Amino acid sequence: LMLSWQIAAMMRSYRVAEDNQKQAERAIIMAEASQAIAGALTGDELGEALTGHLKKLVPLAHLSAIVQSPDTDSYYTFNWHGADLGQRSVLNNALFEQILRSGETAFLGGMSGPEGPTSEGSMQKLLVIPMGSPGNWVGTLNIGLGPMSGFGPDVRRACELIAQQVGASMAKIRMVEHLQQSLQETTTLYSTSLALTASLSVDEITSTALSELALLSGADRISLYLGGPDPREAVEYVEVTATWKNDRLLAPSSMRYPIGEAPVLSQF
Repeated sequence: LMLSWQIAAMMRSYRVAEDNQKQAERAIIMAEASQAIAGALTGDELGEALTGHLKKLVPLAHLSAIVQSPDTDSYYTFNWHGADLGQRSVLNNALFEQILRSGETAFLGGMSGPEGPTSEGSMQKLLVIPMGSPGNWVGTLNIGLGPMSGFGPDVRRACELIAQQVGASMAKIRMVEHLQQSLQETTTLYSTSLALTASLSVDEITSTALSELALLSGADRISLYLGGPDPREAVEYVEVTATWKNDRLLAPSSMRYPIGEAPVLSQF
């Protein structure tokens, strides 16, 4: 009987030591992941950092993020690891919105097999975690899990903490992209202003303005319409006075349209 007690005590001590070791390893992984997430400047960098560290934490079969657009009701997806969820039946719009409203993690099972979202059938469960902070959820972090045992509350909480940090990083990346775009627009406008000031003819002014607009907007064709006969008093028609296409100003045309039939206006 004494020997049995000793063996039981040794087993308990072993389990405690093993749990402490796992917690210490998890803490190291979390610290490294936090540092990598904070240093990411693009979505691709963020995904690469996340994939590497989550593989140390769980048997990772899929990793993606669904992020709400700040200006519209639409959302866009980053697929970083594993097969694309695509137009997923398991994670539809209604469930996505419910998760963002509640701020609660969803744990979806029964993901394996040919009907699941992965063609390999390697993903058995999908952890859908709101990213960001309460009241400011920006999307979901979707972690697909392969076969594993011992997925306890500690691992789940670690994934949720990572998702919060990813949400903050996404907001930072979005802000940096916005600042870069604003800087590019300001630089373009300034250079356009200088070029227009130095222009010596109407054709040169038009060519400079339209070429810079094409560069700024990424358009492959830009047409300039002017109203007539006198835009300061009455506009009875619009006339195509210049067209920029294939990086050059085309020969002027005399295409004139009544206001209601102008191609650029009749769409509205």
